[in-house]
Amino acid sequence: MSGFSLAEYLVAKKLCNKEHVLRAFYEYICGVSPSEIEIKYGVSKIIVRGMKDRVVRKRRGSAFHAIEAAKMLIPLILETPMPMLIDGDSRCKLCGRHLNDVKLSFPEDHLLKRHRDVLRKYTLVVVERFKSRMG
Repeated sequence: MSGFSLAEYLVAKKLCNKEHVLRAFYEYICGVSPSEIEIKYGVSKIIVRGMKDRVVRKRRGSAFHAIEAAKMLIPLILETPMPMLIDGDSRCKLCGRHLNDVKLSFPEDHLLKRHRDVLRKYTLVVVERFKSRMG
Protein backbone atom coordinates (compact mmCIF):
# COMPACT_ATOMS: atom_id res chain seq x y z
CA MET A 1 0.00 0.00 0.00
CA SER A 2 2.94 2.32 -0.53
CA GLY A 3 0.98 4.32 -3.12
CA PHE A 4 -1.41 5.77 -0.56
CA SER A 5 -1.06 9.19 1.02
CA LEU A 6 -2.09 9.46 4.67
CA ALA A 7 -5.48 10.94 3.76
CA GLU A 8 -6.07 8.34 1.03
CA TYR A 9 -5.16 5.54 3.41
CA LEU A 10 -7.71 6.71 5.99
CA VAL A 11 -10.43 7.46 3.40
CA ALA A 12 -9.92 4.00 1.88
CA LYS A 13 -10.72 2.44 5.25
CA LYS A 14 -14.12 4.13 5.27
CA LEU A 15 -14.84 3.32 1.63
CA CYS A 16 -14.04 -0.33 2.38
CA ASN A 17 -16.71 -0.51 5.08
CA LYS A 18 -14.17 -0.30 7.92
CA GLU A 19 -15.54 2.69 9.78
CA HIS A 20 -15.31 0.73 13.05
CA VAL A 21 -11.57 0.31 12.46
CA LEU A 22 -11.19 4.08 11.98
CA ARG A 23 -13.12 4.73 15.21
CA ALA A 24 -11.01 2.18 17.06
CA PHE A 25 -7.78 3.68 15.72
CA TYR A 26 -8.91 7.20 16.62
CA GLU A 27 -9.58 6.14 20.20
CA TYR A 28 -6.22 4.37 20.32
CA ILE A 29 -4.27 7.46 19.24
CA CYS A 30 -6.29 9.51 21.74
CA GLY A 31 -5.04 7.31 24.58
CA VAL A 32 -7.51 4.43 24.97
CA SER A 33 -5.74 1.13 25.62
CA PRO A 34 -5.63 -1.50 22.88
CA SER A 35 -7.32 -4.00 25.24
CA GLU A 36 -10.31 -1.70 25.75
CA ILE A 37 -10.53 -1.09 22.00
CA GLU A 38 -10.54 -4.81 21.29
CA ILE A 39 -13.42 -5.29 23.71
CA LYS A 40 -15.41 -2.30 22.42
CA TYR A 41 -14.90 -2.66 18.65
CA GLY A 42 -13.62 -6.18 18.15
CA VAL A 43 -10.51 -4.74 16.49
CA SER A 44 -7.34 -6.48 17.61
CA LYS A 45 -4.36 -4.81 19.23
CA ILE A 46 -2.25 -5.87 16.26
CA ILE A 47 -4.48 -3.96 13.82
CA VAL A 48 -4.49 -0.65 15.72
CA ARG A 49 -0.77 -0.82 16.43
CA GLY A 50 -0.10 -1.70 12.79
CA MET A 51 -2.23 1.23 11.65
CA LYS A 52 -0.18 3.54 13.83
CA ASP A 53 3.01 2.29 12.19
CA ARG A 54 1.54 2.78 8.70
CA VAL A 55 0.28 6.27 9.54
CA VAL A 56 3.74 7.28 10.73
CA ARG A 57 5.31 5.87 7.55
CA LYS A 58 2.80 7.74 5.36
CA ARG A 59 3.89 11.09 6.77
CA ARG A 60 7.63 10.37 6.49
CA GLY A 61 8.20 12.77 9.34
CA SER A 62 7.90 12.68 13.06
CA ALA A 63 5.53 10.23 14.70
CA PHE A 64 3.97 13.12 16.61
CA HIS A 65 3.03 15.04 13.46
CA ALA A 66 1.67 11.93 11.78
CA ILE A 67 -0.58 11.11 14.73
CA GLU A 68 -1.75 14.72 15.06
CA ALA A 69 -2.65 14.77 11.36
CA ALA A 70 -4.62 11.53 11.77
CA LYS A 71 -6.42 12.99 14.80
CA MET A 72 -7.58 15.90 12.65
CA LEU A 73 -8.48 13.85 9.57
CA ILE A 74 -10.37 10.92 11.10
CA PRO A 75 -13.32 12.92 12.52
CA LEU A 76 -13.70 14.67 9.15
CA ILE A 77 -13.63 11.36 7.31
CA LEU A 78 -16.18 9.83 9.66
CA GLU A 79 -18.62 12.71 9.20
CA THR A 80 -18.15 13.00 5.41
CA PRO A 81 -20.85 11.09 3.52
CA MET A 82 -19.26 8.35 1.41
CA PRO A 83 -20.57 5.18 -0.16
CA MET A 84 -19.40 1.82 1.09
CA LEU A 85 -17.65 0.42 -1.95
CA ILE A 86 -16.87 -3.00 -0.51
CA ASP A 87 -19.87 -4.90 0.81
CA GLY A 88 -20.03 -7.51 3.56
CA ASP A 89 -19.38 -10.29 1.06
CA SER A 90 -16.07 -8.71 0.03
CA ARG A 91 -17.47 -7.71 -3.34
CA CYS A 92 -16.55 -4.41 -4.97
CA LYS A 93 -19.71 -2.44 -5.71
CA LEU A 94 -17.97 -0.59 -8.54
CA CYS A 95 -16.82 -3.53 -10.64
CA GLY A 96 -18.51 -6.51 -8.99
CA ARG A 97 -15.25 -8.31 -8.37
CA HIS A 98 -15.11 -10.76 -5.45
CA LEU A 99 -12.09 -9.76 -3.42
CA ASN A 100 -11.81 -13.11 -1.68
CA ASP A 101 -10.47 -14.51 -4.94
CA VAL A 102 -8.04 -11.67 -5.56
CA LYS A 103 -4.43 -11.95 -4.46
CA LEU A 104 -4.59 -8.68 -2.55
CA SER A 105 -4.09 -8.55 1.17
CA PHE A 106 -6.57 -5.72 1.75
CA PRO A 107 -9.62 -4.37 -0.09
CA GLU A 108 -7.91 -0.98 0.14
CA ASP A 109 -5.34 -2.32 -2.34
CA HIS A 110 -8.15 -3.05 -4.80
CA LEU A 111 -9.37 0.55 -4.57
CA LEU A 112 -5.86 1.85 -5.09
CA LYS A 113 -5.16 -0.36 -8.11
CA ARG A 114 -8.56 -0.43 -9.83
CA HIS A 115 -10.49 2.64 -8.65
CA ARG A 116 -7.90 5.24 -7.73
CA ASP A 117 -9.99 7.99 -9.33
CA VAL A 118 -12.88 7.32 -6.92
CA LEU A 119 -10.53 7.13 -3.96
CA ARG A 120 -8.95 10.44 -4.94
CA LYS A 121 -12.36 12.05 -5.40
CA TYR A 122 -13.39 11.34 -1.82
CA THR A 123 -9.94 12.17 -0.49
CA LEU A 124 -10.17 15.59 -2.14
CA VAL A 125 -13.59 16.14 -0.55
CA VAL A 126 -12.07 15.49 2.88
CA VAL A 127 -9.02 17.66 2.18
CA GLU A 128 -11.25 20.54 1.05
CA ARG A 129 -13.37 20.22 4.20
CA PHE A 130 -10.18 20.23 6.24
CA LYS A 131 -8.91 23.37 4.50
CA SER A 132 -12.22 25.18 4.96
CA ARG A 133 -12.21 24.43 8.69
CA MET A 134 -8.66 25.66 9.07
CA GLY A 135 -9.68 28.90 7.41
